[in-house]
Amino acid sequence: AVPPGDPAGLALTPLGAGALAPIAGIALFDEGQALAIASGKRLTMWDATTGHPRYAWSTNETIQALAGNTALGRYAVGEAQGAVTVRSAAHGELLYRGEFGGDDLRLAFSPQGHQLAVGRGSVFFSPGTPRLSLLTFADPHDPATAKVRDLPDIKQDVQALAYSSDGLTLASGHMNLDNDPAPRATLKLLDSRSGAERPSPFAATRSAVQGLAYAPASPLLAIASAESLLQAGRNFLLWDAGAGQLRHTDPDRHFNNNVAVSPDGKLVALSALLSDDAALTLWDAARGRRLAALPGHSARVAALAFNGDHQLLSGSEDGTVRLWRMPAAPPAVLTPQATLVNFRGNADWLVGAADGQFDTSNLDRLNALAWIFPDDPLRAFPAEIFTRALYRPGLLGRLLACAGKPGCDLPAPPTRIDALNRVQPEVALTAVRPGRTPDEVLVEVRVSGRSDPSQRNGQTQTDAYDLRLFRDGKLVGQWPPPASAGTGDTGLDAWRQATRVPDGSHVFPVRLPRSSPRRPLELSAYAFNRDRVKSATVRWSGALPAPAGAPAAPRAYVLTVGVNAYDDPALTLQFAAKDARDMSAALSRFQDYEVVRLSLLSDHPHGDVAAVRQATKANVRDVLALLAGDGGDARARLRAVPDIDQAALARFAGATPDDLVIVTFSSHGYADAGGQFYLLPSDTGHHGGPAPLDRERLISSTDLSLWLRQVDAGHMALIIDACHAGGFVDAAGFRPGPLGDAGFGQLAYDKGMMILAATQASDVALEVGQLRQGLLTYALVNAGLAPDRRTPSRLAADTDGDGGLTLREWLNYGAQQVPALYAAIRSRTLALDPARRDPSVDPERWLEQLARKGQTPALFDFQQGGDDPVLLPPRP
Repeated sequence: AVPPGDPAGLALTPLGAGALAPIAGIALFDEGQALAIASGKRLTMWDATTGHPRYAWSTNETIQALAGNTALGRYAVGEAQGAVTVRSAAHGELLYRGEFGGDDLRLAFSPQGHQLAVGRGSVFFSPGTPRLSLLTFADPHDPATAKVRDLPDIKQDVQALAYSSDGLTLASGHMNLDNDPAPRATLKLLDSRSGAERPSPFAATRSAVQGLAYAPASPLLAIASAESLLQAGRNFLLWDAGAGQLRHTDPDRHFNNNVAVSPDGKLVALSALLSDDAALTLWDAARGRRLAALPGHSARVAALAFNGDHQLLSGSEDGTVRLWRMPAAPPAVLTPQATLVNFRGNADWLVGAADGQFDTSNLDRLNALAWIFPDDPLRAFPAEIFTRALYRPGLLGRLLACAGKPGCDLPAPPTRIDALNRVQPEVALTAVRPGRTPDEVLVEVRVSGRSDPSQRNGQTQTDAYDLRLFRDGKLVGQWPPPASAGTGDTGLDAWRQATRVPDGSHVFPVRLPRSSPRRPLELSAYAFNRDRVKSATVRWSGALPAPAGAPAAPRAYVLTVGVNAYDDPALTLQFAAKDARDMSAALSRFQDYEVVRLSLLSDHPHGDVAAVRQATKANVRDVLALLAGDGGDARARLRAVPDIDQAALARFAGATPDDLVIVTFSSHGYADAGGQFYLLPSDTGHHGGPAPLDRERLISSTDLSLWLRQVDAGHMALIIDACHAGGFVDAAGFRPGPLGDAGFGQLAYDKGMMILAATQASDVALEVGQLRQGLLTYALVNAGLAPDRRTPSRLAADTDGDGGLTLREWLNYGAQQVPALYAAIRSRTLALDPARRDPSVDPERWLEQLARKGQTPALFDFQQGGDDPVLLPPRP
């Protein structure tokens, strides 16, 4: 349905039964900066900074319960059949695993993290299994000190658990069986240290208690029941444990099943079963009055969590998580800010805001979505139609970060999307024929404009523009070629003139991977209409032809660039060249690849190391030209570079679809006033102090786009340890998706690159004297490849604990470890030298910025399918 007053509505088309995984639990960490969602057999940790998942892992059985502890940054997951695991919130590292038996688990962490309560809602298939156990940590910081104590006096199935704010009292809710000859109290208050039951006013309670929640900073306990509790007609009660008094509530005869209290204790969220208008409601805790209905969920609400005092998250067995803003004076009916859905069987997800803005895990797989527009309500438009107008990467993170903050609303969607041309051009893959060599095919793509007189907004015709062809999700062809297509930033009319594709067919030569001949090859193509609306993606899949002979071993080409010495001595760095050498050594082996390494260094003489000046703009360009298959003049120029590794240079050649290319930069980074981003090679010239840098001498994101566009590797990764490094990808206006934009970010997305930037676009990067390295390089090489402090038999970056290490795993570890290293700098555990990698920032302003925000890397993972290259194989 279209939300009233909105220009567009995002609706799910019929997906079939069970397409969405039911939500089992929600937990928030780091003051709303991280969000854990358990659904089906998968837990996903969301990062509010990016609005995208930080990591995810799968369980053996369906997840039944999730409990978080913010004090220690960990969470517990309970699975069907009784398995319970405890993991760190930061990385998902396994801290504890135990088998508790029973089924229909309930979990609660004490606020201090010293104890985890494990309740069973059913022990029918596990006779003799206790209903309630306490997992106590002698040292809360050391999971190895955990001891389990069963409470044999608890004879009823456990339905709800909650700890008081001081952790000394555990409230447990129970249900009496219909055939129980002696019904017992269904609400108990237990001493968490001894497990003994405390006196309470609930001894006469016999109704099933389904939900319990203590206020985080007050003695208020909210109680939800399926039947009347102590007071007739009231299935929801508020108990002030400090005063020992029950607060009256409005009559409420719904089958309540879940409850949550806001951090300030002023609001209570209550969910119910068998109810239409009251499935989820908001209450005033002080007066016990119902404030608002929160409609929308179509099944039982299984999880409730407040994000601060002004935002509520509700998770349901309908497979959705809804975000609700808590206004100071809520209306009788609230509309959710946004809805998050997780699709069963894969990692795909969608976040849709009430005004139609959305984010998703994969814009290429939007066949489950459709747009319903007010001027044509009986037509479901394909998802691509309004993607350019309403796609908002990081939407969930923006919503979480803005909870309760004035002036922190989402930008409004465009107001004239009603006038958008919605006619999609026709694209078809018509033929795949053998090419000129055994490792090539010729792909014929037919494209044409299209007319649709039924469109009600008067936009009834379009030509085709900007045709793009992909092999296994990676860009391999574009028509017209980018050189003739312009930059795309000079307006819509100029873009139309530069990218129009005449009706007819175009043939693209496409190279084939040869190392996996039995793997199916997938080709895909799309174009755009006159308003840059994407066409439907067309696909072709078929088996690769068998190679004529034994295929050559895939190669991993590693280019590391490090610049200490510049034309201008004022730009001197201390450890960038060492960073490049260390990165080269760390990337010296990959499973199933022949590794070829080449370094371009510029360094001052020191010790046994002579001065070297290899890291010029021309040399970087020429090495990338070799990888693009241009072996002529570029190779000849490189052979003349003093002290270059001639043996490695001789092996650098055009990358193939079987190969891996990794490029690392350790140097200065620079952002100009217009938001353009540059890397500084050694030959930047003398800029004379405050005089601006000569941009023609720098390596811009446009330069990198031109140099890497023709590199046809199966995997590509870029690591940039420099100030403002994130700006090479995350430039103003960039959105990762099939949008056909200009810029390096779009190329990185289209070619499926992985890019690890040492900083966000607006941040600075550090060199640390005590570490003798840039902070990101240290996190990757020294910290990541060192033995794990808890499990020395594996590397620290091996976060899944399988004994191996993949490229994605390694890069993720580096991104997450840098903030921890920066925290050590702020606490003076590490000494900080006044050295940074942005020559335009004066030291006082740099230190002020660093103290305010710190260094936070940005990982852009655009790898679409395929294998993750393995640095170290897992244990057998």
